[in-house]
Amino acid sequence: MLCHLCWMKTPPVIAIAFATGALLSACTTDRTVAVNTVTPVPATTVVMGAPARPFNAVDTDFILTAASANMFEIGASQMAPKHTSSADVLQLAGMMNRDHTQAMNELIAMMRARGMAVPQDMSPDKQRLMDKLATNRGADFDQVYVMQAGVQTHEADIAAFQQRLAVLSDPELKAWVTRNLTPMQQHLDMARQIAAKLG
Repeated sequence: MLCHLCWMKTPPVIAIAFATGALLSACTTDRTVAVNTVTPVPATTVVMGAPARPFNAVDTDFILTAASANMFEIGASQMAPKHTSSADVLQLAGMMNRDHTQAMNELIAMMRARGMAVPQDMSPDKQRLMDKLATNRGADFDQVYVMQAGVQTHEADIAAFQQRLAVLSDPELKAWVTRNLTPMQQHLDMARQIAAKLG
């Protein structure tokens, strides 16, 4: 479940290119995770000139939890090629990495346009999941990745996104949430299918 974040500093393992060229780092103890550089957010997606009105407290809290969730999904999915030989798991990881990276870049563009600091680390609960994934290989990794990153986390995040839509104030943020519910549901559906195969 998404929760209020308490940030902590840990070693970076994923890098996402942003409009300003800065890097966002997620965390894990596994040094074998592939680093992925993503196409920067086009400058046209960032509000130019005077910053837009800052997000209110409710929207800000949601953004921080959503950012942590995306960092976890990206980091976990980038770990998969080094930890599994399953074609199904690699397909799921590729789709999740692509979609969550796009979602994160869009979220960061909104944050920067509002003058909001971009978090550099995921929340402690997400970091614990990353650490657990990092200790597994092969079939053990597949079980943990598919069930926790694929099924359980997506079930919780989809429910939280739908619930928070009713209380979010910013129209751009609400549109982002609505837009990202579709790929999140696709991830969940595929993860459930793979979980059924894994038994």
